[in-house]
Amino acid sequence: MSDVEPFDLEIKKIEGEIVDFLLSNPLFALEKSIISTIKAYFITRKNLTQDMIHKLTGFSRGKISQELKNLVEMSFIEKTNISSMGEITYSMKSATKAFLINFLNAQKDIYEFYNEINDLKTEMEAERSELESLYGYKDLYDIISLFTISLPLTSEIIKILEKELIDLT
Repeated sequence: MSDVEPFDLEIKKIEGEIVDFLLSNPLFALEKSIISTIKAYFITRKNLTQDMIHKLTGFSRGKISQELKNLVEMSFIEKTNISSMGEITYSMKSATKAFLINFLNAQKDIYEFYNEINDLKTEMEAERSELESLYGYKDLYDIISLFTISLPLTSEIIKILEKELIDLT
């Protein structure tokens, strides 16, 4: 079993403040708490094992294992060492790359709703005469219209981020 590197109490306090700051960041706030927390610890520690993450966070080993698999699939981290006891060390090679991947995945999540939002706008326009007298219709329609205008830009952002990530490798 790996022990969590014993940081000085003052450094541990600063690490806690960094983790809290990252978890309050919009790039992290949209994700499940467990994955955001694990990402934040990779940013402060760079190299971690499942056991170390368990000791830092208190999350169950099963959930940690599942999220580590997801983070590897997203290329946020990679397996860098397997001990003779079978313990895997995971590493985040580049904070820049990790942030780009995080932002890219957030953009992809938003873009995933492109067709649904367009369909919703079309439906609202088709039913406008019946719906526009309802409280909140205009506000909702304006928000949906804003999304339909901005989602093509999101597609371009995704392309740019994917190119940047290729250039980083």
